[in-house]
Amino acid sequence: MPPTPLVAPSPPVVWVLDDSPVETQAICRALEPGCQVTGFMDGPALLEALTQRPAPEVLVLDWYLPGMSGLDVCRFIRGNPATEQLPVLLLTGNTRAEDVVEGLTAGANDYVFKPFRPVELAARVQALAQWERSRRKALEEERARRRLLEGTLTEVQAAEERAWRSELRFRLAARATRDAVWEWDPRTGLMDWTTGLHEVFGYAPGSIQDEHRWWEDRLHPEDRERVVSGLQATVAGPEHEWQDIYRFQRGDGTWAHVADRCHIIRDANDRAIQVVGAMQDITEHQQAEAARTRLLELERRAREESDRQRTLLATLFEQVPALLGVLSAPDQRCVVANARLRQRFGERPLVGHTLREALPELEGQGVLGLLDSVFATGEAFSARELPVSIAQQPGEPLTEGYFDFMYQPMLDASGQVTAVILFAVEVTDAVDARRKESERAEEMRARADFERQLIGIVSHDLRNPLGAITLAVSMLLQRGPLDERQERQAQRIRSSADRATRMIRDLLDFTRARQGTGLPVYPQPMDLHEMVRSVLDEVHAGWPERKLETERTGDGLGTWDPDRLAQLIGNLVGNALQYSPPGTSVRVTSRGDADGVVLEVHNQGPPIPPERQSRIFEPLERATVRLEDQGRRSIGLGLYIVRSIVLAHGGTVEAHSSEAEGTTFTVRLPRHAPTALPRDGEATG
Repeated sequence: MPPTPLVAPSPPVVWVLDDSPVETQAICRALEPGCQVTGFMDGPALLEALTQRPAPEVLVLDWYLPGMSGLDVCRFIRGNPATEQLPVLLLTGNTRAEDVVEGLTAGANDYVFKPFRPVELAARVQALAQWERSRRKALEEERARRRLLEGTLTEVQAAEERAWRSELRFRLAARATRDAVWEWDPRTGLMDWTTGLHEVFGYAPGSIQDEHRWWEDRLHPEDRERVVSGLQATVAGPEHEWQDIYRFQRGDGTWAHVADRCHIIRDANDRAIQVVGAMQDITEHQQAEAARTRLLELERRAREESDRQRTLLATLFEQVPALLGVLSAPDQRCVVANARLRQRFGERPLVGHTLREALPELEGQGVLGLLDSVFATGEAFSARELPVSIAQQPGEPLTEGYFDFMYQPMLDASGQVTAVILFAVEVTDAVDARRKESERAEEMRARADFERQLIGIVSHDLRNPLGAITLAVSMLLQRGPLDERQERQAQRIRSSADRATRMIRDLLDFTRARQGTGLPVYPQPMDLHEMVRSVLDEVHAGWPERKLETERTGDGLGTWDPDRLAQLIGNLVGNALQYSPPGTSVRVTSRGDADGVVLEVHNQGPPIPPERQSRIFEPLERATVRLEDQGRRSIGLGLYIVRSIVLAHGGTVEAHSSEAEGTTFTVRLPRHAPTALPRDGEATG
């Protein structure tokens, strides 16, 4: 006889409730390869069909419907005992955590958010259908077993009623079942088994004893006390029925799960005189239930994790610091809009509308045309600092904003556009700030150019008359004789002219340094120690009342610009003399080492305030301001010129100042300055 061919299971029956023909068609297209799909346009029609046709295996309900919503349908189904277990999958664009809670509270088994991915929708529906089929199969098997067990007990009871002491009829009734039927006399403790014990539990006939104790010994140790005490209590009482589920040892030592039921026959005094029962092996059922429980637990955990991830995704979507939305295909309606996008457009209604409907001011700005192109071609578009004019509310004046902008299409497995993601970061503040900074930089550049020109003109125009004054005073002093008062006046004029000449020189150097190329230097071989001695002799002539100390160590030879180094030393020593008490000394140290030369100028004046120390090398900055120095004050460029000379020689300069140690300026120079520039008038080759 040929084997019976295997019959492939029929596809699951799925009912879809959605008032949109387009979305219903998309859902059917996603499910029909593996399901029998029937569509309904409204909730009452679906509920009426449930009363007239066999129930489907899965319901797919759209949340928002006119009249009776998907949630209302779900609640109605859960309130009907005939459909309370029917799996329900909700389709919705609501992604907030409270919406998820509301849907699950209404009785939904699962969620799929719009716009959905066809593969995900089909997988979730198939999973719910498989779960429903397993539930229906388990329920049907349980009903069949109950009918079988009830039929067995009914036959036994009927046989007992007709002739309860008829051994032959008892044996025939026992053989008619696949259960292990037993008879126990509680007065003697004797127990008789049918052949079902051999067939169902694998005991050899000679290994079975006719004592009730033998049955007790084969109960699982964890179940024994509960089962035995429960049976004894029932037998001692007035009841006629007893049942329990426990583990019973098979002939091979393994454990079987059994469902045991018995009927107790009593005499006129209500004493138990015979107990007839049947043990049914439900191991497979228990294993199936355990597997189902594990599956449900895994499904529950997976659903919780999915809900957690979905909630997290929804939270991130809402809180992302960018304008974010999703537009469905092909109608370009907004199905999701995050908080930043809603706020930027004045909380105008976006979800459920196209951008043309919700934001009419975008028409003609190119943004909507680009969106049409992305939907048509499936190619992404992005732009930096895209200008868009927006009204905060309809009818209000337009304000221009700038956005880093992107349209990103979402494609299905066939490459068709299912939705477009709108992503934009507003950069209006950055663009405005950059514009203002550019305008301010132009203004500062123009002002600096004017200052340099003015200083240069003034400096050049003053040098000639000052030179004439200096020459005239020198000739007057040389010609003599002058009385004491006349000589004092002439010396004062020459001193003032020299100070003005130095100020002009500083202004010219400041102008050159500010032009971006730095001060020009013309290095030549020289000795730093000799330069320090020469400059100190000149300075001492102008400050005869002050004490200047010198210290020299190491090799002072190198290649530097002598005029610039003399200017540097003179500025540092003059600064030290100006800002130190009259009775103190100024110490100048020059030393040579393997890395170059070092020049230190120290004075014992008051410390430079900490807030000024970081600015003393800037132009027009001074360490301190004292009234007694007004007659000797420069224009505040001395230390700035010092730093410019040091930088031109490739060196460094720094200052350290404290109450205990005084103030020290330290200059470090390499042995050889950078390549010399040609002097004015020299040939360049």
